[in-house]
Amino acid sequence: MSYLRLSAIFSDGMMLERDTAFNMIWGYTRPDAEVRAELSGCGFKMTGETAGDIAGFFQIQLPQRPAGGPYELTIVSGEEKKVIKDILFGEIFLLGGQSNMELSIGTVSKDRAELPDIDKNYIRAFTFEQKPVYSDPSDMISEGRWIKAEGKSLNDFSAVGLYAAVSLYEKLEVPVGLYQTAIGGSPISSWLSENSVMRLSLDADRLMAVNESGEGDLCSPTAGFYGSLYPLQRQQIKAVLFYQGESNVERHETYRSEFAAMTADWRRLFRNPELPFFYVQLAGYGEGVRNCVKTDWSVFRDVQLQCESIQNTYMVQAYDLGDQDDIHPADKKPLGERLADAVYSVLFGNGVYFKGPGLSNLRLDGKKAVLDFSTLGGLVNKNISEETVGFSLVFIKDGEEMIEEISGKLDTSGGKKRVVIDIPEGRLPEEIRYAWNNYPYSASLYDSYGLPAVPFRIPV
Repeated sequence: MSYLRLSAIFSDGMMLERDTAFNMIWGYTRPDAEVRAELSGCGFKMTGETAGDIAGFFQIQLPQRPAGGPYELTIVSGEEKKVIKDILFGEIFLLGGQSNMELSIGTVSKDRAELPDIDKNYIRAFTFEQKPVYSDPSDMISEGRWIKAEGKSLNDFSAVGLYAAVSLYEKLEVPVGLYQTAIGGSPISSWLSENSVMRLSLDADRLMAVNESGEGDLCSPTAGFYGSLYPLQRQQIKAVLFYQGESNVERHETYRSEFAAMTADWRRLFRNPELPFFYVQLAGYGEGVRNCVKTDWSVFRDVQLQCESIQNTYMVQAYDLGDQDDIHPADKKPLGERLADAVYSVLFGNGVYFKGPGLSNLRLDGKKAVLDFSTLGGLVNKNISEETVGFSLVFIKDGEEMIEEISGKLDTSGGKKRVVIDIPEGRLPEEIRYAWNNYPYSASLYDSYGLPAVPFRIPV
């Protein structure tokens, strides 16, 4: 009978966060049994010892190491020994959310053909069988493996995650690892702790029903938090890359409070109150190309924008990267690269800009509305014509909204970052909106870095 047990996280090809003294090797053995761990490689050798507690749990602190490898880790308890080979230290990111983060390279052939010629041994991901858990969560993962971005294993990489990792590898020149936890169709309540679900009274009845019956799935409240994240809680990660929201569009009123609770839950779980979150604003999709007739996704994107007020959260835009007919846009490369730019800018201070122009001021000048924007780059119009499109005016008639599309003129004279809109004679709109529909394909205002202006609606 084997007493020495390790989570599948600790297996050949594993990756650990670089330059931190908080990496641990942990597992279970016989109560009070001595455990010895030895890390060796790259001209380095370290040995640590401990003993299992009353439940047999043990953990040994690993030394702080720079990016690189490979290393070998040997764990010995009594007559039992386990050896983990080909270990790298680098930057580790957790991928969370739902299907657009989960979607693999193997399902998107055009993405797979565009991978750059790099040493893919230094881009790895941990993939494991995710099971819904609502109570009595386990810290052990029995089935999981580390894969490299090469051969058949490449098919199992998250497309967004892989492109972000490739871009970061090219920028940082260090190994990049991913924990893949996204679950297709999961609402944000799947990623909350039980305490948060009950405190916010969101899906609380459903959670109690699941707990009583034991019947649920990966999209049930708390299922992702306890089933996918809980077993990773002792691992060190650089940041979270999160793409979720499609399942919450119709419940946008509560999303910001849920998102705030989620970030707090995850930071407590990973014992890192400053853990950065980089999240994706929903891509364009569905109806609403003409006259803003469908705006529910725009309203939700606005709520996502408000989530940036939560400490250490950073939004990456994607409304211009969508597909009108497919909720899962196939080309994940631009989004992965935008996420990488955001991470590179915020965490490594290189100055890469990742946020498109944002409205900073609106004033009326006679029959004109003058809109000023803040951006590090200059304003550009992606259309060939001089008109900047994507704006709309909202009028109220007989208590009903009347929406009229309108174009503006770009004014960059003297360093200005401005769009000027002509207001119809004798009519004052209630609101001015920009890119305010589900699939704002025509919105043409960008900055010189190629990033789209942030959607907005503002009263006049």
